[in-house]
Amino acid sequence: MTAVLLALAVAWTALLVWLNLRQAAHLRRPGAGEGWLDAVAGRTAIGVTLARARLTVAGTLAEGAVVALLLGGGVPVLDRLFGAAGPVAGAVALAVVVVTLRGAVRLAVQAAGVFGIDARYGLNRATPGLFLADAGKRALLVAVPGLPVLAAVAWLMVAGGPVWWLLAWTVWFAVAVVRTALQPLVAATLLNTSTPLVDVRLAGRLEALLERCGLRLAEVRVVDASRRTRRANASVVGFGAARRIMLHDTLLERLAEDEVEAVVAHEAGHARHHHVARYLGGMAVTGFAAFATLAALGPMLGESAGERLAVFILALPLAGLFLRPIAVRVLRGWEYQADAFAARRTSAAALSRALAKLYAANANAPGGDPLHAAFHATHPEPAQRLKRLGS
Repeated sequence: MTAVLLALAVAWTALLVWLNLRQAAHLRRPGAGEGWLDAVAGRTAIGVTLARARLTVAGTLAEGAVVALLLGGGVPVLDRLFGAAGPVAGAVALAVVVVTLRGAVRLAVQAAGVFGIDARYGLNRATPGLFLADAGKRALLVAVPGLPVLAAVAWLMVAGGPVWWLLAWTVWFAVAVVRTALQPLVAATLLNTSTPLVDVRLAGRLEALLERCGLRLAEVRVVDASRRTRRANASVVGFGAARRIMLHDTLLERLAEDEVEAVVAHEAGHARHHHVARYLGGMAVTGFAAFATLAALGPMLGESAGERLAVFILALPLAGLFLRPIAVRVLRGWEYQADAFAARRTSAAALSRALAKLYAANANAPGGDPLHAAFHATHPEPAQRLKRLGS
């Protein structure tokens, strides 16, 4: 099994590197950014996206090396080290170390992107202190629900009997649902400062829009994204009475009222089509399959519960990569659904203008390599999306 897992790690690394090299070659072709938005925005978008592709290659190689070292012998060594703490505590400690090592590589890549690429192109506003504080908060948000889930899964692996995996899946999914429900509250109190709209006229216009969309319980909040970046975005989080539509303050700085209304209508479209609930449904199915696989492979993954859990955590993203095109296709379809909803409730022209401004602010290239997009582009590529809206 070790040989199979190492081969999977090599395949994962090779595929991601190859896809990003294809993306870089696509972006370097003559005229890649010509005619996109304006000349300056086009050059910036190509430069940022090309630099990100190169950084991803380096990060993938580093992460692949860490995973290969752990799968190739590091996990059993660490399992023996932590095993003295007991089967459950040792398994949790081993899982935390594995997640932390992989996360450290990703954090370093993220820092290089923020303080290297984004700073070079004038997109970054975060200080190193704020970046580290945000990283610590995100780690806390993972640890608070994650550690009890890890402990529950490890205990069930040791003492749960033949249906331990079904019980573990139930615990994991229940926590995922609670996290999603509480996300608006957590995001507003820990990660960002969010406030109601101060523009009374715009607030009234958006309130009327949400009522027309059948979202009387939804609330629009403004996020202080400008402390960290010049980029602009919007999102819908939570569900039911806790649902919120979050607008970056940088978005409000750039868009006219009708364009803001179109963006909010797009997010309302996600809510009306129940995309958050459908996403949770997809998580439930894939999680069920993952826990069933963990139970089926059993001793082939390692001698102890800790070793099996650690190998499972390492192998899951590797296997998941090959299913990613399915998820990407579904998510793109949801974006088109939300666009169509917004166009019916507001104006396709206003949504097109808003998207064009946001693409310029976020340095989005007009398109990329089709194979790279199949694995990574969870949103429709900008040129295709604007064309579909009639721009």
